[in-house]
Amino acid sequence: MKMNKPALNKQALLKLLRFSVSDWNQMRSENPRVAIDLSGVNLVALDLSESNLKEVNLEQANLKGASLQYANLEGANLKQAILSDVNLNNANLERADLNGADLKRSHFRQSNLIEAILKDAHLVDAHLVDANLTCANLTCANLLQAGLQGAILRDADLTSAMLIAANLLDANLTRADLKQSIMLNALLIDTNLTAANLTCALLLSANLTGANLTGANLTEAKTAANLTCALLLSANLTGANLTGANLTEAKLELANMTNANLTDANLKCANLTNADFTGANLMGANLRNAKLELANMTNANLIGVDLMNADLMDASLPKGFPMPAAK
Repeated sequence: MKMNKPALNKQALLKLLRFSVSDWNQMRSENPRVAIDLSGVNLVALDLSESNLKEVNLEQANLKGASLQYANLEGANLKQAILSDVNLNNANLERADLNGADLKRSHFRQSNLIEAILKDAHLVDAHLVDANLTCANLTCANLLQAGLQGAILRDADLTSAMLIAANLLDANLTRADLKQSIMLNALLIDTNLTAANLTCALLLSANLTGANLTGANLTEAKTAANLTCALLLSANLTGANLTGANLTEAKLELANMTNANLTDANLKCANLTNADFTGANLMGANLRNAKLELANMTNANLIGVDLMNADLMDASLPKGFPMPAAK
C-alpha cells in the first residue's frame, strides 16, 4: 500500500514555487489534500501566472508587483497580504479572504471574486474592470478612484465603503448594500442600482446619468442620502424610496420618478425639466426655485409641497392643483 508523502516544510515549498510553477502545480495535483502554509513569505515581483494556490495560507505574505494572472486562489487566505501593483487579471479568487489586504493599483480585469472577503481592503486606484464581485464583502473597503467599469457587484456588501471618484460605468449593483458609503464625484453612468440600499449614502456631485435606481432605497429614519449637485439625467428612479433625500441643485432632466417616494425630500434649485413624477409621493417636499418646465406631475401627491418660485412652465399638475404665487 502506497503511503502518503509527508507535507513539505515552508522553506521547501517556497523554494519549489520560486523555481517552477509547473513543478509546483504538479505537486499540488499529486497532493490535493495537503495543507499549504506560506504565511508571511516573500514573493515580491515573481511570475506566478497560472499557479495553483487554491486554499493556500498566504496571510501577511508579500506579493508586491507579482504576476498572478490566471492563477487559482480560490479559498486562499490572503489576510493583510501585500498585493499592491499585482497583475490578477482573470484570476480565480472565489471565496478568497483578502481582509485588510493591500491591493493598491492592482489589476483584476475579468477576475472571479464571487463571495470574496475584501473587508477593510485597500483598493485605491485598483482596476476591477469586468470583475465578478457577486456577494463579495467590501465593508469599509477603500476604493478611492478605483476602476469598476462593467463590474458585477450583485448582492455585494459595500457598507461604509469609500468610493470617492470611483468609476462604476455600466456596473451591476443590483441589490447591493451601499448604506453609509461615500461616493462623492463617483461616476455611475448607466449603472444598475435596482433595489440597491443607499441609506445614508453620500453622493455629492456623483454622475448618475442613465442609472437605473428602480426600487432603490435612499432613505433612513434619521439621515437620508445626500445627492447634492448629483447628475441624474435620464435616470430611472421608478419606485425608488427617496424619503428625506437631499437633492439640492441636482440635475434630473428627463428622470423617471414614476411612483417614487419623495416625502420630505429637498429638491431646492434642482433641474427637473421633463422629469416624470406620475404617481410619485412628494408630500412635504421642498421644490423652491426648482426648474419643473414640462415636468409631468399627473396624479402625484403634492400635499404640503413647497413650490415657491419654482418654474412650472408647461408642467402637468394634478387636476385642480392651485398654481403657486411667486414671492
